[in-house]
Amino acid sequence: MPKGLWESLSGIPPAGLIALGLLACLQLVLQVLALVDLVRREREPQPAKWVWCIIVILGGLIGAIVYWAVGRRTAPTAHIPLRSEEAGARSNRAMDLLYGQKKQS
Repeated sequence: MPKGLWESLSGIPPAGLIALGLLACLQLVLQVLALVDLVRREREPQPAKWVWCIIVILGGLIGAIVYWAVGRRTAPTAHIPLRSEEAGARSNRAMDLLYGQKKQS
């Protein structure tokens, strides 16, 4: 450790050093979790991922907090229309499960 840094830290009371260490750990954890979440997100457009990555890395604790507060909005899910036969079969199965099978006449 450089001599100047050690001398400047020696003037801080022990409670302050502990708080500083906890803040540094919090920053590291939030940044790592934000980056892992960003990598795993599939629906985020690629350019937006790079922008958020730069914000999280260069922004430190504030960048990670901004990502968790603003950048992690859930993307709307795509509606995949079902074929009408498949939808009918699924609704019939659901009705059978709920009310029992229809009696054949």
